[in-house]
Amino acid sequence: MHPKNSTTLLAKQAPLLTTASEFHQADTEGKHFFTVTAGLLVSDVLNEASTILSAVESVAGKLQDGDLDANDIYLIRLMVGAAQSLINASTSPVEFGNRGGAK
Repeated sequence: MHPKNSTTLLAKQAPLLTTASEFHQADTEGKHFFTVTAGLLVSDVLNEASTILSAVESVAGKLQDGDLDANDIYLIRLMVGAAQSLINASTSPVEFGNRGGAK
């Protein structure tokens, strides 16, 4: 079929999908509690990372008032790790497309 008549998406047109990315280490053997699933839409994942970081910013704002306790600090660390993993899962597809690249 002639390319102009094709409805098949070219590689550059295909939606970008995440690679797997683990976070929140469970033990010294490198196992993790959580993983960002490969194959998610990068646009959705980056939106979620932004939402998480906005929530972290809100909680971290309590630092100025001195109202944070150990649970709040744990929450901040966990959420920053989640957002970082979401971004990491999106980096390779954005840089190299869905064809892979650096891991």
